[in-house]
Parts: sequence; C-alpha cells; structure tokens
Amino acid sequence: MSEQPPSSPSGGGGQMQNPFQGLNVDKVKNAGLPIQLMLGGGIVFFIFGFFDWYSVDVSFGGVSNSAGANAFDLWQGTLAWILMLAVTIAALILLTGSMNQYRQQLVYGTMGGSILAALLTLWYWGRLPSGNGPGYDVGASFGLYICLIAAIVAAVGAVMLFQAFQKGNATTH
Repeated sequence: MSEQPPSSPSGGGGQMQNPFQGLNVDKVKNAGLPIQLMLGGGIVFFIFGFFDWYSVDVSFGGVSNSAGANAFDLWQGTLAWILMLAVTIAALILLTGSMNQYRQQLVYGTMGGSILAALLTLWYWGRLPSGNGPGYDVGASFGLYICLIAAIVAAVGAVMLFQAFQKGNATTH
C-alpha cells in the first residue's frame, strides 16, 4: 500500500487558493442602502483617520515649513476612529446575519456609535486653533473634512437602519 504525499497548503497543483473565496460581493450589493452607507462611511473614516486632520504652515524669509496631526493626536479623534471601526464591524455582522439574536443591540449600537463618532469629530475640530496671518496658516485639513462627512454618512445609514428595524418590530408585535 503506497502512501499519498501530504498535500501542500496551496491546495496542490501549484495553484493558490483564493483567500476571498467566502466573500460574496452580491451580499454587499443587495444589502440595502443603510448597511452600504455604514460600511462605506466606516471604511472611508478608517482610511482618512491616518491623513492630516490639522495642519500648521509657516513661511518666513522664503522658507516654508508645514506640520500636521491626524486623528490619533487628540483623544476625541482616536475614540471616533475606534467607534467607526466598531460600526464597520457591526455592519459586516449585520450583513452576514451570523448573530441574528443580537440584531437589536447591533442596530442600536451602530446608530449610537456612528452619531457619537460624528460628534467627537466635530468636537476635535472645535478644539483646534485656527487662523492665518502674515507667514502662517493654521487650521483643519483634508482628512478631518473627509472623516466628518464619512461619520455623518454612516450615522445617516444607521438611523435609516434603526427606522427600518423599528417598523419591522412594530408590525411583528
């Protein structure tokens, strides 16, 4: 009796398996607008949290210098980023339907988390000094604008999902 050689981790035959094989893109397409808004807003916030939220540009004698800060330089930005990451994960869980027994908590959590993230982003912006004068410019940067829009988009999606959830509960009870 001859033994079969152990199969390679790549599935044999020299071809690699697709790591995204279980991902069904049609689920995202058919998820409905609220979950799409939450996913899109969360992903955009995640990415643009690393961009400059605040910048200082100084020029003196023909020499200019600039510095910036991102979401992680103030606790409000860090907490908003963490909340939006949680909203994204909760939206993915809602999309898969794997934890339907916690659907109500996920719907409420995504709504609260996304609204709180938008408010924290506004608070971050409100704490920033701003102004300009001869040789300097201080204020909010591109990343903050994009993250605020993303948080608002995710909050709108979460509120829409909450309203749909409430209508669904009203008809079943």
